[in-house]
Amino acid sequence: MVRKLWHQSLAPLVLNQWRSLVILALLLALLTVGLVISNGELLSGLLLIVTNPSQLISDYVELAGPGPALVNAALVALVGFFLLVLLKVDITGPTVAALFLMLGFGLFGKNILNIWPIIAGVWLYARAEGVGMRKYILPALFGTSLGPVVSMTTFGVGFGIPSGALIGLAAGFVLPPIASHLLRNHQGHNLYNLGFAAGFIGIFMAAFLRGFDKQIVAAFLWNTHHTPFFTWLMLVFCLVLTLIGLACNRWRLTGYRELMAHPGTLVTDFITLAGFGPAMLNMGVVGLIGLAYLVAVGGAVNGPTMGGLFTMIGFAAFGKHPRNILPVMFGVWLGTFIFHWSPSAPGALLAALFGTTLAPLSMQFGWPIGIAAGMIHLMVVHNVGVVQGGLNLYNNGFSGGLVATAIVAVHRGLRRDEK
Repeated sequence: MVRKLWHQSLAPLVLNQWRSLVILALLLALLTVGLVISNGELLSGLLLIVTNPSQLISDYVELAGPGPALVNAALVALVGFFLLVLLKVDITGPTVAALFLMLGFGLFGKNILNIWPIIAGVWLYARAEGVGMRKYILPALFGTSLGPVVSMTTFGVGFGIPSGALIGLAAGFVLPPIASHLLRNHQGHNLYNLGFAAGFIGIFMAAFLRGFDKQIVAAFLWNTHHTPFFTWLMLVFCLVLTLIGLACNRWRLTGYRELMAHPGTLVTDFITLAGFGPAMLNMGVVGLIGLAYLVAVGGAVNGPTMGGLFTMIGFAAFGKHPRNILPVMFGVWLGTFIFHWSPSAPGALLAALFGTTLAPLSMQFGWPIGIAAGMIHLMVVHNVGVVQGGLNLYNNGFSGGLVATAIVAVHRGLRRDEK
């Protein structure tokens, strides 16, 4: 009886608390680093961040300094963490991906002010549907990609805080049904499905603001001065993840090979499938691959590229692993030479890191398709951002949705022809 009670009730509770403590410790560690290096500029830096229009590409490291940027990122992720705790949502692959996504984009676009109207809008949708917020907490966290809608309306075009909050509420309200519908188009082969949905909303929001004759001027804040420091910071962070994963897995690779056998299509929860240890190990390894790419091509390690690394790390618990990301990254790298872009250019760097949203294509349809997807993604992502005015932070998710939808449609059509 005692053994049955342990396995059915107490063991899952203890395990989830352990996972929560590990994630909390990682976020608090980054918060501490940010506080230590702020050099008395924390409050002024945070003020600069929350009053910035924050559309792509707004590197908070360049805007406010490395300390305030890290503090903002950690606080944004901690908001997500405590919402999960409040709603009693378990730490699984999707929730880890959502938290690290918030952490990453807290370095270039999300801040402790502009995320709240989006979350509140999703809450209103849940109320309208007559269900609890627990059901829609993931769309709420992922949906904070539309934070620049709030900041741009409030500070960029000068409509003020009430208008910014209202338009943010509207964006959050329509996000869950749109995301649910669009998932069918690419059949889970674009891991940033909320970015695909947010891209459509961003187009309408940009058109709405332009309808009032408001100019949405492209932003380009891109720091290059703190690359050595952030390279070491990310290296240590990824190594810590790797060691935690190995320790949790009793210093064995059991489960990790099985994890890499999955194509990674939505919804593939590596924590549930393989365990917390293999998933954490995968997070560390995937992060190291992304960091190695940046170093190899001579790219800057700054707010946006660290955002890419943290996103890769988070989704390494929710679909990404070395076998399915490498063909896509190689395709982007190869494409930079074919289309005469520098591999270290900002757009190309972000395409290589965030373009791994297309990772499931590599194993579902084969590595040549993964390489082709990376090349196509590089072209598409450079041309879709202007349509939405940088209001959707997951521009690569929007581009990935278009690319995955096209590839899946063509593949299905050819398969039908074969029959």
